Amino acid sequence: MRSGRWPGITLLAWAAAGTVSCSAGTGAAPPPTASPAAGSTAAPPSVSSSTAAPSTASSPTPSATSSVTVPGLDHVDGTDPTAVSRAALTAMWTVDATSDTSQADAYRRASPYLTTSYYADLTAQPVTTPIPQQWRDHRAYTRVELTADRPEGDLPTSGPYSTYRAWKLTVRPIGRDGWRGAALRLSAFVRLERPAKPFPWRVVHVGVS
Repeated sequence: MRSGRWPGITLLAWAAAGTVSCSAGTGAAPPPTASPAAGSTAAPPSVSSSTAAPSTASSPTPSATSSVTVPGLDHVDGTDPTAVSRAALTAMWTVDATSDTSQADAYRRASPYLTTSYYADLTAQPVTTPIPQQWRDHRAYTRVELTADRPEGDLPTSGPYSTYRAWKLTVRPIGRDGWRGAALRLSAFVRLERPAKPFPWRVVHVGVS
């Protein structure tokens, strides 16, 4: 059975470590607003409030004013584990520097696709990395791209109440001023469960490597 690292140690810690490169835009057009293709969020998240101040605390908490709407997640078929796992990963890695204080805000938005216990486990982990100032300077958001993967090695057995999905995950920071940061690329292994067939699938664990 595959597990991998917890999602919380990846995106913002990676960005804060200076991995993100600054490639300033030169009059680049704003991101498209058309409906995204399956597996990616082509349009920037919509934010009803962009006045949240940057967090200076050592352990950021979810912003009370963050109200980001992740594009492409309006109608997720809960009976389809592929759709649920895609939606969960997209929401978990979609961060908007104009509103969020940390990736904990993204986890909160992903909570409809997670089991209650897994969401509790996620939020119990200390999230010590705030949104990088560089992202705030460029009013950046992250674009998530997902490609179905076929991992090697021993895999858990799927059944009517438990299954898994594997994805190649690419997260790209994009500034609303045309700035582009370096992409983060990960492999994600998602386990899903449901108590009975009438109930929707929910994510019980995400491991990344």
